[in-house]
Amino acid sequence: MWNNHFIRNRIKIEDKMAQSLLTYILAIKSLSSAVKIISENETVNFLTDETSTIEDKEIIYTFDNGVRVLYLEESEKLDNEYIEQLCQEKWMSYKILDSNGLTITPREKNFYNICQEKYWIKSQMLFRKLPLIYL
Repeated sequence: MWNNHFIRNRIKIEDKMAQSLLTYILAIKSLSSAVKIISENETVNFLTDETSTIEDKEIIYTFDNGVRVLYLEESEKLDNEYIEQLCQEKWMSYKILDSNGLTITPREKNFYNICQEKYWIKSQMLFRKLPLIYL
C-alpha cells in the first residue's frame, strides 16, 4: 500500500516537472501559455539573387522560468500579402538551449511549412485536452 502511494505521488511530482515544448511554442506565437517571454534576441540575414530573396532568422527566447529556446527560420520572401494563408514553404526549428533543470519534450521540433506547424500545434492541444485556439 505504501509503495502504491509513493508511486502515485512521484508521478504527480514528475508530471509537474515535465513540460512540453508546445508550452514554449504557444508563448512564442503570442498564444495562451503557462510561461512568458522575458527577452528575445533576434538576428536576421537576407540572401538575394536575381530571382529571389531568402530570409534567415534566428531568435533566442528567454522565459520567466529560465528556459531558453532557439527559433530558426528560413523562407523565401514573397510579394504576395496573402501568402500566410497558404501552406508556404518555410523551414522552422524550435530547440531547447537551456531547460533550467526542467524536463522538456521534445527537445527539438522542425517544420517544413506553416501548415505542418499549425497541424502539430492543434494535434498537441487536442492530445493535452487544451482549448483549441485560432492559429
